[in-house]
Amino acid sequence: MTPRSPIEQMVDQACGFDPKERALAVGHERLDVGSTALLATADAATAWWKSRWPDGWNVDRHLASPCVNCDSEEDKALALAAAAVVRLDVEWRGRER
Repeated sequence: MTPRSPIEQMVDQACGFDPKERALAVGHERLDVGSTALLATADAATAWWKSRWPDGWNVDRHLASPCVNCDSEEDKALALAAAAVVRLDVEWRGRER
């Protein structure tokens, strides 16, 4: 079995699928729609979060302070969620090297 990215693992968990059984569910309409919606939401959230990076900051600095430039509690919650997705992606890419 090939290693699964953190995003794929999040989709499995959010949709309630056991990774061992996921192959049997691929092609199922609910999984396709759910996966697409979840991935689109994660992409939109991380794009929004990255748009708030102060000038001169890199991903490590923003991960260390993910709520910079967030005023409302809703913005802070979204920033923390987006940072978690980015952190998983950074860790995953580090393991691929």
